Amino acid sequence: VTTLTTTTATRTTATTVTTLTTTTAARTTATTVTTLTTTTATRTTATTVTSTSITTRTSTRTSTTRTTTLTATATTSTDTMVTTVTSTRWTTTWITATRTATTVTTTTRTLPNSPFSCKSKAIMGSVNMRHYKGLAVDDMTMANCTSLIPVQWPNSPDVLKSIRLFKAWNRDWSGSKHHAWDQLRHFVHTHNVSVLFGTQISCNAQEDDADWNDVRELMQLIGREHVMGLAIGNELDLLYQKKFVDRGCIHRIWSGGYFWSTVQRRAFDLDQMPGFQNVRMTTVSSGGAWGAWPFTNNENAGVLSFFRAAWGHFGDRWAFTFNIYPYFSGGKLDSTFWKSCNEAMSLDLCLGPQCTLPKTLRAIRARLKAFTGNDGATLWLGETGWSSPQASTLTGPMAHCPSFSSPEALSLYYE
Repeated sequence: VTTLTTTTATRTTATTVTTLTTTTAARTTATTVTTLTTTTATRTTATTVTSTSITTRTSTRTSTTRTTTLTATATTSTDTMVTTVTSTRWTTTWITATRTATTVTTTTRTLPNSPFSCKSKAIMGSVNMRHYKGLAVDDMTMANCTSLIPVQWPNSPDVLKSIRLFKAWNRDWSGSKHHAWDQLRHFVHTHNVSVLFGTQISCNAQEDDADWNDVRELMQLIGREHVMGLAIGNELDLLYQKKFVDRGCIHRIWSGGYFWSTVQRRAFDLDQMPGFQNVRMTTVSSGGAWGAWPFTNNENAGVLSFFRAAWGHFGDRWAFTFNIYPYFSGGKLDSTFWKSCNEAMSLDLCLGPQCTLPKTLRAIRARLKAFTGNDGATLWLGETGWSSPQASTLTGPMAHCPSFSSPEALSLYYE
């Protein structure tokens, strides 16, 4: 191969030269290229290799036959890995990590019937403080394939050691509840995984009790030694924003005392289960919980009053849990004309002292100290993450910045 020319829709062409072998395994003939020049860009109109007249096209997908061509590229470097994101109007580069040899491969395969499937040769190394981290199990996995929960962290050799369950079961799910539970128990016991269980708080007390009965049964099936804690309610501080929830329900949950009385009943039930008397308890709150100092306390969300009752009654058995998503932090555009958001991304994607996630956690810790009077209260980060493609709930300036919800941004945040 003598020459490779890449035409992009930008004013800048960045190229990296590496030696590799690319094999395309499709129904057509196989193609092998030994030397390649790669242009890092998000929009490439054509890539042509002269002397052999080969045209390569990537990211091709036919939904009717469920066949896709996936191309994974990585740069071999002994110093740093540089990720460059280029659009038609701007180019930005992050130096993300020290990295050595990673292969480049192109494969064509037929997708399975499962809605979600992925395969990658990208290795990000070990997970820092992995015993303090876990993955949240989505409803589709819980309903259909608990046997396929990842054993290892994605793109890492490290074994997953904790998971969070939002619920034990949903009556609208098809399939066998107890079969799913047996598979989950096998996964947890085989890999010695800890589980943060969740049970709902809603406007329907009967459904809440039925959900709790399922959670209680599953907890006993899995065993006390694998129980990290019990989360009662998820982001109730945002419940008033839901269109399907009426004002009477909001009043009953907070001012009417339904939330607090239900927590007490759940604690009583736990205490009647042999070995479960000291299980940590919590509720998972969102950013709506710190809308006032130290915590929100109004007719929409009586978080402060609830925390006072919980901390006063349970003491150190109670953990304070918050979901923090820098993705929804609401940054500003660098330019309303170019729709770029480099500054916002530089704060939201990182984990340094002045970055959004650590800074928010420090602010919450300060609020907890003011509330409890000490630094010893248990603080859990319930969820964090990124979205690509763009989340339907993303509003504000970042909804107008394409790079903010790009796959590159998601990858950088995960790494």
